[in-house]
Amino acid sequence: MKWIKFAIGIAVVISLFGIVGPCAAQDSPDYKYKETKDLMSLVRDAAGIVQTNGETAFQDLKKEGSPWRQKESFIFVLDTAGNMVVHPDPAYEGKNEMETKDVNGKPVTKGIIDSTASAANRNEGWFHYTWPSPGTIFASWKSAFAKRVVAPSGKVYVVAAGLYNPKVEDRFLTDAVDAAVGLIEKEGPAAFGKLRDKSGQFVFLGTYIFVDTPEGVEVVNGGFPDVEGQNIFDYKDANGKFLTREVIDTALNKGSGWVDYLWPKPGETKSSKKHTYVKRAVYGDKKFAVAAGAYIKDGSAPAPQDNLGNIIGSVMILDLKGGDKVAGKITREAGDYIFLENMDGSMEVSFPRNKILKVRKPTDAELAKLTKSVK
Repeated sequence: MKWIKFAIGIAVVISLFGIVGPCAAQDSPDYKYKETKDLMSLVRDAAGIVQTNGETAFQDLKKEGSPWRQKESFIFVLDTAGNMVVHPDPAYEGKNEMETKDVNGKPVTKGIIDSTASAANRNEGWFHYTWPSPGTIFASWKSAFAKRVVAPSGKVYVVAAGLYNPKVEDRFLTDAVDAAVGLIEKEGPAAFGKLRDKSGQFVFLGTYIFVDTPEGVEVVNGGFPDVEGQNIFDYKDANGKFLTREVIDTALNKGSGWVDYLWPKPGETKSSKKHTYVKRAVYGDKKFAVAAGAYIKDGSAPAPQDNLGNIIGSVMILDLKGGDKVAGKITREAGDYIFLENMDGSMEVSFPRNKILKVRKPTDAELAKLTKSVK
C-alpha cells in the first residue's frame, strides 16, 4: 500500500545574468490577497524568462536554496504533452504526468495545462485540486497558477507554481460561474452533470456550483445533492433572509451580482457566512440563476496540535482502489459519498463510495505516523 502523494508546486525566474526577483504584485488588480499576487508575479516572471532564454534556464530553476525551490511553492515546467521537464525532484523529470489525478479523480496535470489554453486570458489560469502537503499524508486543497509560453526553440512550455489551502479569491468564484454559465448556454440541462462532478473544475476549495430555476427549484447543488429537486424559493437563512429569492432576483433582473447570506458548510448543519456570486444563464426559452460562493471565516482554524486529541481518537483509514489510502475523521456519510475532515479541522474532502475498497481503523504504525505528522 502507498500513501497518496501530492503533486506539483511551481515557477521560475532566471536570466542569463542569474536569478531575478519577482516583480511587483500590482499586475493582478482582480486579486486581493498578497500570497495570491506574489505567486502570480513569480510565475509570470518565470514564464517571461523561459520565453526569452528557453531551455538554457532550466538548470538554474532547479538550484537548491534558490527562491524558486521553496518548501511548498516551487517551480516546475511541463510541455503541453504532459512531460515534466523541470521539477525539484529528479524522479519526476522526464516522466509523462498527464494521467496524474488527485484523490477525487481530478486530472491534475491536464487541468494545469488546460488552464493556460485561452489566449483571451493571456494563456494563464488557475487549477484547484487536492494533494498532501510536503511531509504529510493528509490531502489539502492546492491551487496552481500556470502560464503558457513559447521558447526561442519554438517549443511550448507551461510554467506554474502552487499554494496550499489558499484563500478563496472573488476571481475564483466569478471564473467558475462564468465557465458554468457558458457551459449551460451551450449544452442546456445536459451540462448539469458536469457541474456536479467532483473530478471536474467546478468543485474546489469548499466551493461548488448551484443552479436555480426562476421558480426557485434547485436543479444543481454540488455541495448538497439532497437539495436538488426541491423548491427553496421561500427558504430563509438563520437571519430571516429570503436568500433564494435574492439570488434569483440578482441573476435574472440584474444579470449578475453578489449576495451574502448564511448557509451550512458541506458536512455541517450549523450555518456559516457565505459570499456568493450569481449570474444569469439562458438556454433557449429557459433561464437559470447560476452561483458559487465562499464561506467567510470568523476566526482562524485551531492549530493542528490543539485539535490533535479531537481527531486522533476518531481517525479512520480509507483504502482506495488502486492502492492509495487516506486518513481523517469521518464527518458524515451522504448518498454515494463519505466525507473526511483533516487533522486541523480546516478542510473536508469527499470520496465516492465506488472508489473506496475498505474503511478501517489505522494500525498502530499508521497511527504513530499520523500523530507525528501533526506534531
